[in-house]
Amino acid sequence: MLSGWSLRARLTAVATVLLGVGIAAGAALLAVTVSRTLQEAVDSGALQSAREVAALVDTRVLPDPVPVGGEGTAAIQVVDGQGRVRAASAGTDRLVPVLRPAELTAVRGGERLVVDGERLGLDGPLRVVGVPAGEPGDPQTVVVAVDYGSARSGGRLLAIGLAVGAPLLLAAVALATWLVAGRALAPVEELRRGAADLSGSGAGRRLPVPAARDEIHRLAVTLNDMLARLERTGARQRAFVSDAAHELRSPI
Repeated sequence: MLSGWSLRARLTAVATVLLGVGIAAGAALLAVTVSRTLQEAVDSGALQSAREVAALVDTRVLPDPVPVGGEGTAAIQVVDGQGRVRAASAGTDRLVPVLRPAELTAVRGGERLVVDGERLGLDGPLRVVGVPAGEPGDPQTVVVAVDYGSARSGGRLLAIGLAVGAPLLLAAVALATWLVAGRALAPVEELRRGAADLSGSGAGRRLPVPAARDEIHRLAVTLNDMLARLERTGARQRAFVSDAAHELRSPI
């Protein structure tokens, strides 16, 4: 497919494709890492609040309403084994639990859930965690729901930025590769033009030699040495032919 392209175009295409794969992989890894970091930060804050409330439940000094410690906390409920809300933070429903029975069992076992904020009359998703509390004969679960929309928005904005910035970076690198490849191959083009200008009668003419002491310089020197040897060989052949013609014209 690339056989009909110039060397400059092939170099640019290969470099751009390889770099594009690297940029795409790096962007995906960055987006996933940042999203997980934001999620872990949200979970860490929610769990810290849940553990603090659970400690108050265990020591039977839980105030009413339940204090909200972490920033972004939407609601805190203390739910018993029968699914009844024992205590709640200010502004939170004291009759209907935020989580359904199966969900309550899941968070009590350590799972983190994402639920619709409409359960609390809020916009956006909520990240919900749970921590066991209470005595063995009266098991309770501290449920903490925190705003998850900001974390998702941050990850989404990063993904959009990468989706816009990565192609621009790739285009800039492709242009730079094209220019650098053209500059690197310029001596080769000069050699080609010099070779095209040579003629059979142009004795003493040589190919241009680049100033840089690189492979192109050595190639030009080698080609010029070859031209010099060809000229000497041609000169000897012409001298021989001239001498032979003279001898043939002379009387025996």
